[in-house]
Amino acid sequence: MGKPNRHEVNEGVIQESNEPGSREQVDVPPENDPTAEGPTEEVPAVEDVEGNETGAEEAELEEFRRRLEAKDRHTRELYDELATAKLAAAEARAQAEAGQVRVGDLEEERAEIKERLRAFEEEERKRRRRRARQDRRVARLEREIERREAEIRRLEDLLEERENKAEDYRRELQGHLSRKDDALEDALRRVERLHHDLEERENEAAELRATIEKLRAKIDQE
Repeated sequence: MGKPNRHEVNEGVIQESNEPGSREQVDVPPENDPTAEGPTEEVPAVEDVEGNETGAEEAELEEFRRRLEAKDRHTRELYDELATAKLAAAEARAQAEAGQVRVGDLEEERAEIKERLRAFEEEERKRRRRRARQDRRVARLEREIERREAEIRRLEDLLEERENKAEDYRRELQGHLSRKDDALEDALRRVERLHHDLEERENEAAELRATIEKLRAKIDQE
């Protein structure tokens, strides 16, 4: 069985590279493609150059195999890089989607925080209004307390003045009562003296009546 010539090998490689399961189409260098256009050379007779062509074909086939293996390695590397790029792109998409989800969550949190902030600000405004009302009420109460305290001080002064007047009246009344008592005692003493004088006068009158009776009796005897 004879070895395939260069043209058959090239056609087989081209057909194999064009099949659906092949990785990529192999580019055959123009210098190795017998169908490529270029300067035509006169082909020597097969009988004369068969031995030389066999070694050249084997060298060219080995070189073609080496290039094909290099292209296969390069293709596998490209596929690996493509898979890595697809994986990186998938990871980037996943990260982007996660980032979008996180952004959505953050936007929701921001909306919730804004709503809570608005509610807090509204509550703070209400608290300030209540505090202002309370301050005004406290001010009114303080003014009312000051007025009541002034009224209390006035009433205390008036009470003290009345107590002083009552004390003066009490002292005056005590003096008057003392004078009344003295006058009453004097009157009692005078009444007692008058009663004593009356008793003495009644005794004297009795004695006079007794004397008169005695005199009447003597007159009657005579």
